[in-house]
Amino acid sequence: MIKKHYWAFILAIIVGVLYLAPQLFFIFSLGDKFQGVYRTLNDDELYYMSRAQEVVDGHYLISNPYFAEYKNSLPMQVFLPDLIIALPAKLLGISVGQLYTFYDFLFPAVLFTLTYFIFYLLTKNRLWSLVFGSFLLLIKYFYVFNRPMNPQFVFIFVLSLILLWLIILSRSRDQNKKNNWLVVLAGINLGLLFNFYTYFWTYFVTIIFILLIYFLYKKDFYFLKKFFGIGLIGLVVGIPYFYQAWQSSRLIFFQETIQRIGLINTRLPSGIVISFLALLIMVLFIIFWRFASKRGAKIANTEVFLFLGTLAALVNMNQHLITGKNIFFSSHYDLISFFFIGFSFVYLLWRSRIVVFLASLKALSIVALLTIVVIFSSVFSNSLKFDYSAELNNQRYASIFDWLNDNTTKDSVVMTDSVLSEYLPAYTHNNVFFNFGGVLFFVSNQEILNRFVLNNFWRQNFNEEFVKENFKSVYGYQYDAQGGRAKQVNNFKKIFNLQGDELEKIYFPPDKIKAVIDYYHQTKEEDWAIAFKKYQIDYLAVDETITNNWQVDLKKFSFLRPIYEMNKIKLYQVDFTK
Repeated sequence: MIKKHYWAFILAIIVGVLYLAPQLFFIFSLGDKFQGVYRTLNDDELYYMSRAQEVVDGHYLISNPYFAEYKNSLPMQVFLPDLIIALPAKLLGISVGQLYTFYDFLFPAVLFTLTYFIFYLLTKNRLWSLVFGSFLLLIKYFYVFNRPMNPQFVFIFVLSLILLWLIILSRSRDQNKKNNWLVVLAGINLGLLFNFYTYFWTYFVTIIFILLIYFLYKKDFYFLKKFFGIGLIGLVVGIPYFYQAWQSSRLIFFQETIQRIGLINTRLPSGIVISFLALLIMVLFIIFWRFASKRGAKIANTEVFLFLGTLAALVNMNQHLITGKNIFFSSHYDLISFFFIGFSFVYLLWRSRIVVFLASLKALSIVALLTIVVIFSSVFSNSLKFDYSAELNNQRYASIFDWLNDNTTKDSVVMTDSVLSEYLPAYTHNNVFFNFGGVLFFVSNQEILNRFVLNNFWRQNFNEEFVKENFKSVYGYQYDAQGGRAKQVNNFKKIFNLQGDELEKIYFPPDKIKAVIDYYHQTKEEDWAIAFKKYQIDYLAVDETITNNWQVDLKKFSFLRPIYEMNKIKLYQVDFTK
């Protein structure tokens, strides 16, 4: 097989190198000035690094990577994928940044390989499978797959499950009898997705549910048993997830937390673009089947699977039309939906004689590859650009990271500004007093508000503008989700020349802003020392380049003792007994 598909493996290595290149370019560009603070190329990278550091620190359930008081709580999100990919850092004694840089090479290479083989199963054309795989990995989703853990790691199991199902469906009954291990492997794969990512397992459960109904209707008990077995094994492997979800649902902060992450009540359609593309592919399938039936051709199981994979995009993005419950936001289904749409579209193309003839022309496929190279050169060039002065400024943090790791106990708490609090949990064994990511875990709304206000206690410009800028730090995504829904309603109203709602007041409700400001002033009037003593605070880190955070003379506080200073960052030990 390696000899037959050697170009695929060579290109997979090249893809891995191209994904790794922006980080290496950044490191080499800084030269001796690089101190181990890595460039973040994508959203949430520091969030996932913090989760990985939590594993390194021995908190394998990742119940809260930010707040020390919640280390023994239940995790809000699944922890298994983070645990799997972060453990090597703990076992090998390397940093999370070093490990994730290696993953920038490894995981995209694996993703490309799996994508290639799926296209090859659908087309039996190696050269065009390289073309389609390159388009998805290097152009369409280059920046998306630069993000660690999810989707960079988790999506591997999405593609492997698609590949396994295609192999099972495309093989004859005699071949499958000899390869029951594929069913077991597919079941384990599905079960892992239960423990990896909600949006992906719900997608596949939709497919397998309708597929079982289809096989029952067709009285195809052979494949009915195969996929029932896959589903059963998947459910068994997924038991830890379901148990965790049940336990979490009983927590007193459960409802508050899921609202902060964006659960809203709505029955408005979502994912309009993806839904339209899915409908288009489904119509093309129906037309194709109609013409095929005239030639006496039967509907292949592979076609049914691809059709249902496309249908699942519609179902999952719009399940709230029935349930009335939508977790912000449906775009989490975009990635898996587009891959299924892409696989289906290519499959339908390859059923056309004209396309097959054109595809047989090697010159055309080479032109297509060269076109991808030209387009990708622009994408790649942009990925190498970064703010040199800002990234150089971030290298200042390395000294404080090193000192904290060498001189403080694990899980001690550092109070600091919003910028440094993003980096500290990702690079040290310390926790922070407040971080925006705290809204994503099981904590009460009142405590989130308390921590936010106290973390900005000495700020003078605690006003409406400041609260708006940091609105998600208090309320999470709930008003973002409601604003998005209102914006969608306004778009419908425009069609009929109706007056829409004022979005500003939905995204930023005036009463909610006022509540934060009022609570800040109320706290300022009370004994602030008592308010601070409610929580564990061991150190205070002050970045003197950020002047508006600590507008107070810290020397007058007897409970603060200066212990370290480097690169304009001062570290104080906190002792409220003094």
